[in-house]
Amino acid sequence: MPDFIAVDVKGLPELRAKQEKLPLEARNTITDEVNKDILNVMKAYEPYKHITMQQAYGGFISTKQRKWFFAALANGDVQIGNHRTQKLSKGWKIEGKGYESMIVNQTPYAAYVMDDQYQANLPGYEGWKTVGMRIREHMTKFIATADAAVKKAIRKLNL
Repeated sequence: MPDFIAVDVKGLPELRAKQEKLPLEARNTITDEVNKDILNVMKAYEPYKHITMQQAYGGFISTKQRKWFFAALANGDVQIGNHRTQKLSKGWKIEGKGYESMIVNQTPYAAYVMDDQYQANLPGYEGWKTVGMRIREHMTKFIATADAAVKKAIRKLNL
């Protein structure tokens, strides 16, 4: 289980191909601009959709688990329903600057909600898109942002 989720613009082949032929300052500009777009995409919450534990996991695994759950519910250790705190959204940050930067989320449960490999059943059934799904869905937007950033960098460098 990872301690955090990270998105690295250098890891996106479509954008990396555009950057590798450019000077470092241009790569930095592109990365910073695309990072802003990716950050906004990652921060977006999916609309709330109620899914029961039965639908997501097939119910309780054992009587012991069922008893623990209802005891924890009774004493307030567990809450059910729509309790969105926006902690996951607020957890997305850009670490570093330029070409060496990356977007990370160190919220403890982020991987269970949005990681391509570790997403739990419930968030998936609720409609939460993983990081990879969001990147693929918005790739044309990111490429357009990269193209605009290339033009901006060319003007800035007088090329």
